[in-house]
Amino acid sequence: MAVAWVPSEINYHKEVPILNLAKALLIGYIAYGASFYYCVTNEEYKANRLRSYIAIGAVGTFFFAIMIMNPQSS
Repeated sequence: MAVAWVPSEINYHKEVPILNLAKALLIGYIAYGASFYYCVTNEEYKANRLRSYIAIGAVGTFFFAIMIMNPQSS
């Protein structure tokens, strides 16, 4: 987030990206806290299942991001 706020490094309207990054950071903290609480309060097999769902979602999100950032030329 610090790089997105440095005036010498940016050539865009700086408030919008900072706000979006702050929202993403807040959502990440909330999701981490919720998953940590879930793993502490439930049994180990449920925590492992949640971790596998998170890992599968991360891999899917990675490939989706690659696909939308580099569309195939037709």
